[in-house]
Amino acid sequence: MVSGLPINLDFIYGNITGSQEDKIFQPLDGQQRLTTLFLIHWYAYAKEKSADETIRETLKKFSYETRLSSRRFCKALADNGSITTDGTKSISSQIYDSKWFFISWKHDPTIRAMLNAVDMIHSIMGDIDGLWDKLVKNSSITFHLLILENFGLSDDLYIKMNARGRILTPFENLKAELQDKSMKENWESDRTETDKFSYKIDTLWTDFLWKNFRKDNSVDNAHMNLITTLVMVKLATGTLLKGAERTDMIRRLNEDNSLRALIRYIDKDTFNYIYSVYELYCRLVENGGVPRLDIDMWRHTPEKDLLYQILKGDSTSYSHKILFYAQTEYLLRNKDVDPEKYEEWMRVTRNILSRADITKEGKRNDIVRSPESFSGAMNLISELAAGSGDIYKYLCSAAVVSSFAREQVKEEILKARIINQTPLNKTLIFKTEDNELLRGKIGFVLECAGYKDDIDEIDFDLLAGIQKVFEKYFNKDLDNNYKEFDML
Repeated sequence: MVSGLPINLDFIYGNITGSQEDKIFQPLDGQQRLTTLFLIHWYAYAKEKSADETIRETLKKFSYETRLSSRRFCKALADNGSITTDGTKSISSQIYDSKWFFISWKHDPTIRAMLNAVDMIHSIMGDIDGLWDKLVKNSSITFHLLILENFGLSDDLYIKMNARGRILTPFENLKAELQDKSMKENWESDRTETDKFSYKIDTLWTDFLWKNFRKDNSVDNAHMNLITTLVMVKLATGTLLKGAERTDMIRRLNEDNSLRALIRYIDKDTFNYIYSVYELYCRLVENGGVPRLDIDMWRHTPEKDLLYQILKGDSTSYSHKILFYAQTEYLLRNKDVDPEKYEEWMRVTRNILSRADITKEGKRNDIVRSPESFSGAMNLISELAAGSGDIYKYLCSAAVVSSFAREQVKEEILKARIINQTPLNKTLIFKTEDNELLRGKIGFVLECAGYKDDIDEIDFDLLAGIQKVFEKYFNKDLDNNYKEFDML
C-alpha cells in the first residue's frame, strides 16, 4: 500500500449472524489479519480524523468474543483516539501513559502484541499523507470473504483451524463462561456496563491484583484461587448441593482450582457473593489495606495476611479458607471496622477452629482436614457472623443452633460471660488462652481457679498465678529445648 498498489489479505473465513438491519460477521480464521486491519484504521483515525464521531462508532464495532481484556482495550482505543506523531514518544508509550489504560493490560499478551503492531504501523505509515482516504476511499486493502455456512461447513472447523493457537487459561475460560451465563440468566440487568462483573474483572479487579499480588506472573491463577474458594464457601453454606455430592465437590475444588465444572456451581447468589468480595478487598486495599490481626493464629498464621494466603494458594488448607471466610464476613457486615471487635471475632473463630477436630483419644488435630468438617465449620461461622460486630455480647444472648464443635462453643460462651461480667479480666483470659499448649481451651484452668457453676466462684488472683505457670513452663519460645512442653 505504501507504493500505492492495493493489497489483498487472502481468504477470511466465518459466518454472518444477526438481523438484516444489524448483521455481525464472526470470523473463524484470520484474527491476526483483522486485528492488524483494525489497528491500521484506528491509527489513521487517531492521526487525522479523531473528531469524527461516526468513524469512532464504526471502529467500536470491532470486538473480541472470548478475550474480554482485548475487547475492553479495543473499545478504549476507539473512545480515546488522540495521539501525537511528532516522534517525541512512541505510540505505545502514549497509550501506556494514558489515564484510561489499566496496568493489568501491560501483562496481557494479546494487548502487548497490538501495541507492538501500532508502533510498527507508525514506523511504516507515519509519513503517508491522507492515510484515511487511501484506506477507505481507495479501498487499498481488501480480502476474500468465505461464508462457511454457504458451503455446508460447521463451526467445528474453528477447532481444527485454530489448534495451533495459544490455549485459553482456565481463568479466561471461566470469565467467558461467567459472562455468558450472566447474560443468559439476566443477573446484571440493573448494572451499568462499567459496573458489570465482566468489565470489573477485566480492569479494576485485575489491576488490583497486579499492584498488590504477583507470584510467577500468574495473576490468572490468583483469580482462580479466590473464585474457587468463594464457590467452596457457598457450596458449604448453601443448598445447591447436598450430602455426598456436596462433600465430593468441595474436596475436588480444594484439590484443583482449575476444574472446568466450576461454572456449574455458580448460581446468582454465588455470582453476587463473588462480586461483593472482589469489591470489598479492592476498596480496602486502596484505602490502606486489610485490617491487621495482632493475635497469634498458631498453626494457621498466614504469610502476610489471609487474603494473600488465599490468592497464593500453594498451601491453603481448609482451615485457612475458614479463617478467610470469617474475616470476609466481618468486613462485609461491618463497614466501620472496630479493631478491637474485629480481633475478638477472629479470636473466637481461631479458638473454635483449633479445637474443632480433637479426637476422642485426646489427640489434637487442630487443622480441619475433611470436607465434612469444612462444611460444619463454615455453617457455624455463618451463624455466628450475625454477631461478629460484638461477638462476646452476641454469645451472651444468642442460642447457637449449630452442633459443630459444641464443647468449644460452650466454652466460648462462658468466656464471653466472664468478659462481659468482669471486663477488667479480659486481658487475663486472652493471655491464658493464647498459650501455645492451651490454644484457646482453658475450661480446666478455670476449674482450677474455682469455677464450678458460677462466675463469682472464680478466684482471678489464682487464675493469674496459673497463667504465669503456663507462660513459664509451657511456652515454645523458651530456651529450654521445649523439654517440659514435650514431656507434657
